[in-house]
Amino acid sequence: MLRLVACAIALLTTASSFAGDDPLRDPHITLAAARTVPVALRQFGKDQPSVNKDHFVVYIRESTDSVEVEFVPESDPVTESCGETNCVVTMSAGGVTSHGFGITYVVDKKRNRIVKTVRAR
Repeated sequence: MLRLVACAIALLTTASSFAGDDPLRDPHITLAAARTVPVALRQFGKDQPSVNKDHFVVYIRESTDSVEVEFVPESDPVTESCGETNCVVTMSAGGVTSHGFGITYVVDKKRNRIVKTVRAR
């Protein structure tokens, strides 16, 4: 588990040059926040055991007392099917795609426990 946290921190640090001044994309988090990621990742695996986790992006937002760990599925590809008289373009909208559903875990930093779960619609 410590290796997972270390990898996450290394990836976040590597991406720091791309973050700019956007606070939602700021890759710097405290160690207390980093400790919450495995808790959320374990629960994510229980909530969606059959999804390919390689098709999700993780966003981490830290506040004073808690950390939001958000798992967002990749969008489905846009498809187009044409009949004799019209074409239909299909694209995913919202937090559910063929890869799974988006979900956010709010983890208390002191207790290192999930205090709230929000499922995307």
